[in-house]
Order: sequence, then structure tokens, then C-alpha cells
Amino acid sequence: MYLATGISVIPIQPGSKKAAIKWEPFQKRRMSAEESRQHFINGCQVAMVGGTISGNLECLDFDKPDLFQPFLDTVESVNPALRGKLTAWQNTPSGGFHVLFRCSGPVGGNQKLAMSARYKDDQGKLRQDVFIETRGEGGYFLVAPSKGYALHGSPQAPPVLTPEERDLLFHGIARSFDEAGQQAPQQPARTEHGNGERPGDGLNREADWRAFLEGEGWTYVKTVGDREHWTRPGKNDGSTSATLNDQGLFVFSTSTPLPAMKPLSKFAFYTHYRFGGDFTAAARELSRQGMEAGSQAAGVEPSASQKINPVQLLEAFAVSKEYAGRLGKEEFLIPNLLIKGHILVVVAQPGGGKTAFFFRHVAPLLSEKGCKVFYLDCDSPVSDHPQMLEIAERHGFRFLNPDANVGTSIDGLKNTLQQIADGDSDLDGFVFILDTLKKFANLMQKDDVKNFFKLCRKLTARGATVVLLAHANKYRSAEGHLIPEGTGDVRNDSDDLIIFERVKNANDGIDVTTVVDPDRNAKTRGIFHPFSFHISPEREITFYKFPLALGDPGQTAALKTTDEEILEAATAALEEMGGCAQQALVNRVCDLTGAVAKRTRELIVRNSERADLLQKEGRRFWFTVGAHNRYSYSLAAVTRPPEQVPMFEESSFAKL
Repeated sequence: MYLATGISVIPIQPGSKKAAIKWEPFQKRRMSAEESRQHFINGCQVAMVGGTISGNLECLDFDKPDLFQPFLDTVESVNPALRGKLTAWQNTPSGGFHVLFRCSGPVGGNQKLAMSARYKDDQGKLRQDVFIETRGEGGYFLVAPSKGYALHGSPQAPPVLTPEERDLLFHGIARSFDEAGQQAPQQPARTEHGNGERPGDGLNREADWRAFLEGEGWTYVKTVGDREHWTRPGKNDGSTSATLNDQGLFVFSTSTPLPAMKPLSKFAFYTHYRFGGDFTAAARELSRQGMEAGSQAAGVEPSASQKINPVQLLEAFAVSKEYAGRLGKEEFLIPNLLIKGHILVVVAQPGGGKTAFFFRHVAPLLSEKGCKVFYLDCDSPVSDHPQMLEIAERHGFRFLNPDANVGTSIDGLKNTLQQIADGDSDLDGFVFILDTLKKFANLMQKDDVKNFFKLCRKLTARGATVVLLAHANKYRSAEGHLIPEGTGDVRNDSDDLIIFERVKNANDGIDVTTVVDPDRNAKTRGIFHPFSFHISPEREITFYKFPLALGDPGQTAALKTTDEEILEAATAALEEMGGCAQQALVNRVCDLTGAVAKRTRELIVRNSERADLLQKEGRRFWFTVGAHNRYSYSLAAVTRPPEQVPMFEESSFAKL
């Protein structure tokens, strides 16, 4: 019967698991019915040969019976349809279980998927038990009617799984029962000096898993044996997205920032959620804060006896050989401009060439290289859209605008990006170019900027590259450098920030040179070199062989800001920010104008009056005084002078 259904079988010696014949030939061919009558004699038992010869047949062998039902429960919770396919199985004489199936793709050799931790036997020898293993290519396993094997379902016609379902069974669910540390949970980066504790060791020791999971929106489902089942954020159907036990968190879902199919420590969970998988950055942050502060930042109550190690804290800032070795080896999608998987912010003045350069040169170039490019435009005039669409279609990238279709909006576009970031898509090769940044985030609200960059970080964690085109402030710094618009988080949260310095070309058009110098407010995490290009009046891009020299900052600096310009900047800042504290207003105006703080504060105070005065002098700003003598400012309300009406009218008296 087995031979007739395409399964290769071999005889096994009675009372053992040893082949009764030389069985290697039957890994390549199935014996004939006549051969079977010759070989299956004298009480020989029956074994199936796994692998290609039997139609990609495999067996999942449970040598620890206690794991079989929790395994099936987990499959049911993670993927009910897959559980419904597991219909062919058998009991073994030792009390274990075999699950039989075929795969629509190639199968591998025998694998040990879950094992016990090492232990010493009665003689003091180290031993290790196999919990779950496979029999596939190059292996065989006994089946009924061999003695002690009881059939369930139809082993002669086992169900067919897809490679993805097989991978989930093997490297996902079965592997999650491993106790031997074959895939040890990810540990804190770098061993420190002092007491030898790494930055995340304390986090792993002190943090509470439930607080971590619930803090990121995970939901507890149930406990099966020693394993808690949890559902990922965004699902409320009670299914299992991950299990948790002493070996760590084992994630089955690919719709979270966490890597799937491997045990994760608390430190790994913290790193993937808050640092996009950058273990060095996470370790450095914990060290910078000190373990006690780091635990509190991660939602962990520190132990009373915990002590700060100064050597450990300082060592986290050391330049490592690994870091130095990575420099110069970044994978540039475009040399000196765009590193794969990074968040790039490009800052320019209005008319500085960023849109022309990225839409007409960068997007087409990336598309030609095979990238999936999406240009998210929120800034160009409608009159440019027909020509922009023609360019995008000609070069094979997508041109998106939130106002182009009825019912769409910038908020809808942001929500769509959030869905993509929270989904399970592989974004390797995707490039998102957002024009401009201030349309996607309120650059004067620190939390809004932080949240938007968190969204961008999720996209890059899934393999995407993100480009944010941004404006510079109207006024330069006192040294003559462009200042990125918005809070300092725009610079701090980006991977690379490049400035476009433009000058008018004597023969028409503009010349643009990239600024990659941190002293000029740029920021890079790779090795960049400046370059220059020309944009013609027709917006054609041509490159110079060598970068043009940047002018002397002292010569390019704005003339001394006038009093009226400072007051206009304060008005604009209050229109953006609403009411705000005096210091915040002064800082914002200084950023916009490059003026010094003392002069700015004096001008604002001179042009302000108390908001609660009944008789006001009509100054530009109002202020209130709060607790601890803190001054808050707002724009003066626009009021109309009272209508001048005579106190008495002769006609009225006449009527009275």
C-alpha cells in the first residue's frame, strides 16, 4: 500500500530500529512489489524513507510525550488552518508521537529541533535529551504495522504543507520548546569592565515581562503548561502571536518589530521596540543613564541593592574596532548621499533645489537600480503635477499626492505609512521620499517629531530607506550656517542630515553643494564627501567634477537682524506655538533670526503688556505671570476700538 502511494519503504530487523538490508539504494528508488515480497520476511518491521524519494515526506518525532499536546495547542492558536492539516500521526511504543506530512518544496536532513538543557546523570556524566526531532532526507522512521505503532489518519497519504507552514512548524513552534539554548536569547551587546556586567544584564534580571509586553500593546491570552500565550498589538481574536517561558519570548508573527522564530531576552525586546534593533545604541543608552535610570526608562523597578559602576558607564562611549571597521563600508544607494536602510534628512532654503534634484535625478536613478521608489509629494504646485506624473511614469517610480484623489488627505497618508510599518511586509529595496517634512509632522512639537521619526524608524527596521526633504530657517546662525527648521530632534533622530547650500550661477540657474560638515549643522553616520551640481532654469541636473568651494561663513551670514525682523519672528513663532513660556519663545526667535538671546528678550519684553490690564496700550504681545514668577506669552488679541457715540442726543431727549 505504501509503495503504491509513492512512499519508499525498507524492512527493519525485528525488535530493533536497524535496517534489515542495505537501505541506501532506496533513498534513490522505490523497491518493486516483487522485491518487497523478498525483503519483508521473518517478522521484519516496516519503515518509511523520508525525503525526495517519498514525495518530500517528513516526520516530526516527539520523544518527550508531554510536549505533544502543548505543541498542538500552540499550532491551533497560531494557525488554526495549519492545525487542521495535521491529520496523519501515530503513537510510538515508547509513548511518543510521530506527525507525518509531505512538503510542496524540498525538505532537509534530520534535525534536532528541541532538546533538554545539559544535566549530569547518576554517574556524573553530562547528558542531554532530545525532545523533538525530524526525519527527512537521508532518514527513516518506523510505522504501523510495526509492533507498538498505532495509526491515526492516513499515513500512506499524508497531508501536504507549504514550505512556509513547514518552517513555522519546525523553526517556529517546535523550536520554541528547546531548553538547550541552541538559539540563545539575544544578549546585551559588549562585555564591560568592572564587575563584568553588560549594559542589558540588569535589564534582563530586573525587568518585568508583563509590563514590557502590555506597555507595547500585547495582550495576554492563556497559559498552557509553563508557557504563556500572547497576542500582538492590532489583533483581538485571541490567537497566539508569541509564547513566553523561562527561555524567553518566542515570536511567531512577522507583523511586529521583533524578529520571529528565535527566543528573545528582555533586552532584545527593549532594543527592537525602542532602537530599531540597534543593540549597540540600546546598550549605550542604558549605560549612559546608568542601570538604575535605564531600568526606570524601560519601565523596570530597580533593585534596592543595585550600584552604578562608573567604569562601565564610561566604557559604553568607547570607540570600538567593530564600529571603526564598519566605517567606509556602508551600502550607498547613491554615493555620498543615501545609505541603504538609513533615515536621511536633506535641508535647504526655499528654492534650494531639493525637490528638483530628488524628483528628477534621485528617484529615477534609484528606480533604474531596481528600487521600489515612492515619491510622497505634499509641497509642489498643482500646475507641476502633469509634468511630474509624466517623469514618474517614464522612469518607473510612483508619484503620490494626498490631495490628488477625493477622500484622501495627509493624515490618511500618514496612517497608511503606519499600517505598512506595523505590518509584516518585507520592505527591502523600498525607498520613501517625503516632500516636505513639515507637512508630515509639526516641527515645533517635540512629541510629534519624535512620533514621526519612530514611524520612520519602523519602516527602516523592515528594510526600507527613508528620505525627508526639509526646510531651513529663514535666518542663518551667527556664523552664517543654515539651521534646520524645527526642534533639535530633527537632527538628533535622523541617521544622516545633509545641507544643500545654493548660490546663483552667473550664467543662470543655481549651483548646489552638499554640506556634510557637523560644524555647519550637518550630521552623518557614514563617511560622506561633498559634491556639487547645477540646476538649469529648465531644472536639468548636471554635475561638477569637483565640489565647489563654500563661501566664507562670515561673508554669507545675514546682515545684522533688525528689531522689526526679531519682532516679526516672535509673531510667527507665537502663531505656530500658541502661548508659550518666555524662554521657549526667546529660543525659537533666536533660532529663526540668529539674534542673541539678551537682545531678543529685551525686545519682546519692551513690546509686551499684561493680559489682565483693563486699559492696554496696544502692544504686540500679552503676557501672564504664573507660579514661580514664570512668564507666558501670547499674541495680543485683535480688538476693535469702541464705537464713539454721543452721550446724549437731542432727539432722544425730545422723545423722552
